[in-house]
Amino acid sequence: YIEAEEIYTKALATFKSHNSVEAQEMYYSSLNNLGIAWLRLSRMEEATRLYDELLEHDKVTYGQEHPYFISSLNNAGTAFTDAGDY
Repeated sequence: YIEAEEIYTKALATFKSHNSVEAQEMYYSSLNNLGIAWLRLSRMEEATRLYDELLEHDKVTYGQEHPYFISSLNNAGTAFTDAGDY
């Protein structure tokens, strides 16, 4: 998972430097993947911060009924549970 973290971090930097809609969506997808890697590395506090950001983005961008928001909500729930923050 450490190697995955490095790859996702590089991808985030690349996507953030582009202003296209596609790059922005890939940025948030990579952010989600990084959160999963951090969960597996027991970096719960960092993962929960990422999922807070993702939830806010998905809520504003897509609305609370959209599958992206629901997926982020599910991942956030896992992160908060694993962090013992229930």
